[in-house]
Amino acid sequence: MAAVVLIFAAACGSKNPATTAPTQPAPTTSRAVVHVDSSKHITVDLAITGDVAEHVTGTTGVCDPQRYSFQARELNAPTDFTFEVEIDSAPKLAMNTPDGNSYLTFQKGAQGTFTIAPNLITLDVDVYNFKNGKVHMKGTLTCQA
Repeated sequence: MAAVVLIFAAACGSKNPATTAPTQPAPTTSRAVVHVDSSKHITVDLAITGDVAEHVTGTTGVCDPQRYSFQARELNAPTDFTFEVEIDSAPKLAMNTPDGNSYLTFQKGAQGTFTIAPNLITLDVDVYNFKNGKVHMKGTLTCQA
């Protein structure tokens, strides 16, 4: 209890000011900075038929050598779906609709054309969901600088 009183007295300006050490800046830790180049957009020309019927065209989304991604609302489509192609050791295409349906296909074993070239994806492929639903996608996605 005496220690508490002494601290309180020192803080209140007693006649014996406490000595304080000079303040040192807190040690800093370096952080990895991830830069996403948002200047690369996708030129989309994609016709979708089946469970979802849309024809989306325009420039939107983001693309890089590993991923193409956009939201249909950015192209004023009536159905606000998300679209993504992930380019890795097993490239895959996914489309997710607001009602919770997810359509997915892998490049290997795709039913139709699903080709990936530098800055260009060409589709003429059937894509299925987990409830036996299906859409057919036909068109191109071009990564623009």
